[in-house]
Amino acid sequence: MDLTDVIGALLERLGKCDRLVIGTLGYNARNLRTMLRWLDSGQVAKLTLLASIFFRSHNGALWDETLAEFRQRKQRAACCHSHAKVVSLSFASGARLAIEGSANLCGNGSGREQFCLVNDAALCDWHARWVLEAVAKHEGKEEARRAQGA
Repeated sequence: MDLTDVIGALLERLGKCDRLVIGTLGYNARNLRTMLRWLDSGQVAKLTLLASIFFRSHNGALWDETLAEFRQRKQRAACCHSHAKVVSLSFASGARLAIEGSANLCGNGSGREQFCLVNDAALCDWHARWVLEAVAKHEGKEEARRAQGA
C-alpha cells in the first residue's frame, strides 16, 4: 500500500484540502510528482512535508529536488530524526482527519501496511502541530546544509 494513494482517495472524496501536513520516513519520485500535482491543481492549498534524515542521506538528489519544487511553490519541507508516518488533513469543508500507521508515502513492496484513519479534529491538530514545529526547527538547517553543499 502507498499512503499517497490513500491521501489521493480522500482528496477525491472530500474535496479541497486547506492544509495537508505529512510526516514520513520516505517517498519516491512518483510521490513527489503527485504532491506537486495536488498543489498545482489547487486540490491542496498548503502542504508541509517532514521526512527523515535517513531518507535524505540515501536520496539526496530527490530531497534537493523536493526542496526546490516546494520553495518554488512557497511550501515547507524539512528532515529530522523521525520514523513517524502521520498525516493531518484539514479540508475546506471543515472536516479534519488524521492518519497514523506503518505506511510511508511510497509502498515498500510487501503490500502489508496498516493505517488508522481518525475523524477527530483534536488528533488532526495535534499531529499538525508537532510536525509543523519540527519543520520550523529543522528547515533552517536544510538551507544551511544546501549552502554548504552537503
